[in-house]
Amino acid sequence: MARKNAWPSRKKNLPQFWRRVSKPEAERDEMRRWSEDLKRLRRVDMDQRKAWQYFRTPLDVIEKRLGVDISGMARALAEKRDGKSQVKILDLGCGRGTALAQLKQLLGASVKTVGVVEERTPKEGYSGVDRLLVGNMLQLQPRETYDVIFSHMGAVHHTPLQTTAVERVIGWLKPEGTAALEVRHAFAEGSLVVQEVLTVLAQNGIKDWKYKGNVLVFKKPAPRVP
Repeated sequence: MARKNAWPSRKKNLPQFWRRVSKPEAERDEMRRWSEDLKRLRRVDMDQRKAWQYFRTPLDVIEKRLGVDISGMARALAEKRDGKSQVKILDLGCGRGTALAQLKQLLGASVKTVGVVEERTPKEGYSGVDRLLVGNMLQLQPRETYDVIFSHMGAVHHTPLQTTAVERVIGWLKPEGTAALEVRHAFAEGSLVVQEVLTVLAQNGIKDWKYKGNVLVFKKPAPRVP
């Protein structure tokens, strides 16, 4: 993955005071926790009313916005596995599951599509979604890991707890898995959040990342063989 990002420099020695192990992000910054609580109530209401701008966004629009060929990546993995195991794809903020349904139409049983919504919309069938996870992504505990995780104007974008969200995505990725996340506009060069996220990426051995146009893309490294 080519490194193309809006940050002109990287600090070789990350500041010691960014140690995430000392205190969770929501406890470290009261304003972020308070803002997250308010936004969570709004997200539930908008999910129920199908009011999100991205609720029916097609796959090709999402791929163009994120700059990642999700379907091509999934197809290549499926061909490599030759039916031995499914390619697992997670959409954080899937709306009615339009993009996931299109992936299912393209690749059939070779992919497992999983979507996250804050609240299940009444009478919505979520056709094409093999499994629907309902709740706040910062509190969900998926029972599996994923080859591809993406979020277009979804759960990652809408939480003020950006560092925590990125940490959780890293934990849900399989080794060599790819994440493409649209992040908040406040995720600006030189900000506190940027420094925290850079630290989290470094702590997890992630050097293969890029950031452009409020989209963060990274690949989780494979474990080292002794």
